[in-house]
Amino acid sequence: METAALTGRTVELETLTHHFGVGHYIKALPLKRGDVVVQHKHNSDHVSVLVRGTVTLLVGSVATRHVGPCGLLIRAGEHHGIRAETDALWLCVHDTTGLEQKDIDSQLILDGSNSADMKQVAQELTP
Repeated sequence: METAALTGRTVELETLTHHFGVGHYIKALPLKRGDVVVQHKHNSDHVSVLVRGTVTLLVGSVATRHVGPCGLLIRAGEHHGIRAETDALWLCVHDTTGLEQKDIDSQLILDGSNSADMKQVAQELTP
């Protein structure tokens, strides 16, 4: 079961949707109010899109509040996490130019990003 490092509520694999296009991969994550999701560190910058709702975004040690719709740039190598202040729809958009679909996770996620850092982000986002 894929849980997207979620605390508070388990997101079943069926609630996440994966979309592949020419040169792009999008992970769509529907959130319920109070959900906390900690993302991996990534090898390259990527865009996240808050389609609807309100979230608190924590990047490194900086927390910011965002109301959708809006787009946000997440820099490479940064642990990031979100807390849904309302029901929300969050998209992660990655450039996959030249990557095979089967290699996307191994090429986008930094080694060691599922570590104590992710637990720290979750703790900081959990009220």
